Amino acid sequence: MNSEAPRPVHLKDYRPPAYLIDTVDLDIALDPEATRVAVRMAIRHNPKAGNVTAELKLNGEFLTLEHIAIDGQLLP
Repeated sequence: MNSEAPRPVHLKDYRPPAYLIDTVDLDIALDPEATRVAVRMAIRHNPKAGNVTAELKLNGEFLTLEHIAIDGQLLP
């Protein structure tokens, strides 16, 4: 769990995000022992971000990633 105190974000520091998420589809199977969530997202580069490139990060706590794919191709 992250123990750092949140830092304020000022309007002057705002930058458009490098990517936009157009759709998010969730398939959730609730189970007291092991809830499973499958996610499919449509993500694209944000033209307002200019040539800014940023890596996409998967953020989560107490989660186990089973697999991830881009355009149907599994990533290592």
